[in-house]
Parts: sequence; C-alpha cells; structure tokens
Amino acid sequence: MRNVILLVLMMVLPCVAGAAGSGHYSIIKKYDGVTSINYDKEVKPKQWYLNAHADLSLLNWKNEYTYGAETGTDKFNFKPVYGLDLALGCKFNKTWRGDVEFDYVGRYSETETEYYSDYYTEKTDFNLSIMALTVNGYYDFKSGVYMGLGAGAAVIKASLNHSALKDVSKTNASPMGAVMLGWSRPVNDKLSFDMRYRFATFTGSKFDDLDVQIKIGLIMDNSLSVGLRYAF
Repeated sequence: MRNVILLVLMMVLPCVAGAAGSGHYSIIKKYDGVTSINYDKEVKPKQWYLNAHADLSLLNWKNEYTYGAETGTDKFNFKPVYGLDLALGCKFNKTWRGDVEFDYVGRYSETETEYYSDYYTEKTDFNLSIMALTVNGYYDFKSGVYMGLGAGAAVIKASLNHSALKDVSKTNASPMGAVMLGWSRPVNDKLSFDMRYRFATFTGSKFDDLDVQIKIGLIMDNSLSVGLRYAF
C-alpha cells in the first residue's frame, strides 16, 4: 500500500507543480484515448504604481499691455522654473498604462525698475506660479521608450506689485493638453528609473481692474523630468 501511495504522489506532484507555474490551461481528450494539456500564456493582474519626478520647466509666454489707446508686449522665452510631480497609475498590460498626475510646475519671479531724470523710480514685481492636474495615457515599447498624451487643468496664479499702482493678484483655471516622450529602466522588480520630456500648453490670467490692462497669453511649457516609478 505504501508503494502505491508513493507512486501516485510521484505522478501527481509534477502536474501540480506545472499548473502552479503556469496561467490558464485547458485539457483536451482525443478520440484515441490520449489526453493532452494545453497551457495558455500567463495572465498577469493589473499592476498599480507611483511616480515621483523632479522637474525643470522652460516657460514661454507674452504679456500684452493696454493703456488707453497704446498697446505693448513683453515676451518671456524659456524662463526656467523648478517643480515636482506625483502620479498614481495602473499598468493594464505590457504596453498600455494610465495615471492621474499632480504637478507643481513652479514659480517665476521678475523685478523691473525704471529710472527717470528727476530721481523718480518705478518698481514692478511680477510673480507667476502654476499647478496642474492631468489624466495621462501611455504606450510602452519593449526598449523602455514610451509615448503619451495627457489632458486636464492648470491653475495659474499671477500677482503684480507696482510702486505707482495697487497690488493685484489673479488666479484662474485653464484647460491643459500635453504630449510626453520618455524612457524608463528597471532597477529591480519593483523600482524603475524614469526620464521624461513633456510639452504642455495652457492660458494665463488677465488683469482688467488696473489703469493698465495686462493679459497673460498662451503659456507653453517644455519640461524635463527625472524620477522613480514604484510598482506595488
């Protein structure tokens, strides 16, 4: 009896081990009495992840001024600001994933002083800070390169402090669109190093309660990000 039990165990254990190491399978019994087992590809569950990046954003926009019948513009090209972003996402399969991302894009400040012949000066402090929330979709290539699209909203706060005018501050929300290109490399089973370039656009604020009206136009953000992705 003992020998029979050992024989049965020797026959069953390889089948159990094989089933445990595989995904779904099907058993096919042929007409000649031969039974075969066909194993499907392993089906992995959805995998959640967290992203954290440090960002360098290069902002481009122009301010349009209107004073009575006179108009003028100031252009701001590739102004650097530093920020960070956090994202919670899900990898649906080997190629597709999506996440919800919060960005603190950064804060830009500039001071301008004008001197006049009678020793009179005018000083202007301009500040611009930006935050954003987007929903992103990504396609991952086997090489680690990925591409993505994002849509959401940006919150832009602008303040103006002029020595001859009252201090004003405006906060507005704007639709935001983004295109991403990146590369990631696994460090271990859970952690990956991640680099990303993103081009995003949104609109700024408008000051219309001053003697001088100021409109912040379309803002273009070229950002470079370096960070980590943790899967759980």
